[in-house]
Amino acid sequence: MTGSGLLPAGVELGEGELLGGSARSQVHRRQVLAGPAQWGGSVVLKRFLPQPEGRRAAMGWRREVAGLRHLRQVPRLLAAEESSQSIVMEDLGPHPTLADALLGADADGAWRHTVEWAGALGGSVVAGAELEQARRDLGSAAL
Repeated sequence: MTGSGLLPAGVELGEGELLGGSARSQVHRRQVLAGPAQWGGSVVLKRFLPQPEGRRAAMGWRREVAGLRHLRQVPRLLAAEESSQSIVMEDLGPHPTLADALLGADADGAWRHTVEWAGALGGSVVAGAELEQARRDLGSAAL
């Protein structure tokens, strides 16, 4: 996941801590040993696993990159590589994710978390030129 095409020159990452994943992706927190100061002390690496063509899950990488590029109040996209379907993003800390809530045993908590996420997402959507650029970035993944 740290192939030469993903990380910019001069960036070196330490060992990773598995944060989770699924049949669609693997997510790790990695210490930044060398790199730009704005990357902070750690980053999150996410690699999308190969999916059968024609399935919506096969479009996950493109959707994630477009969301990180165009939505507000999300981690900053630091690097992306299409050939490995990998991204490096800002590490916002050990807060529970929507996936954690949805996979947990608390149905009411999952509902609340989903409603909060949907409200934040709705508040971050921008009309105009930026929305058009997001549509172009998504391409067929917008379906």
